[in-house]
Amino acid sequence: TGPEGSYGARESDLAMAFARRRGLNTEILDPFVTDITSTLEEAVAVDEELRRRGIDKAIVVTSEFHTRRSRFIYRNRTSGAVAYLVAASDDPLFDPDAWWKTRNGREICVIEYAKTLNSWFE
Repeated sequence: TGPEGSYGARESDLAMAFARRRGLNTEILDPFVTDITSTLEEAVAVDEELRRRGIDKAIVVTSEFHTRRSRFIYRNRTSGAVAYLVAASDDPLFDPDAWWKTRNGREICVIEYAKTLNSWFE
């Protein structure tokens, strides 16, 4: 999901290429392409699309630092018709055991906390 990025590629295009390089038959995948940029809008759109397809269980894979907020949004801001499991993937820019040691880690942590607080009021 998500709009075209700075270098003219969508995240879904990059993900498909990544999967293909690792040997996955990408013909079994069906990218969900949108221009949405917020987790809440994405969750609502994904929920609607999964319900339209008759899917009642889904795994949401996101960055390790983003799982808590994603889990909150998918559990509290969607229809409830789809059971979501939120799974963390490693992020090379964020070390959960030493995030405070790098500028990137501190920045990611502060921004994610601000976004989490905001998501409670959306």
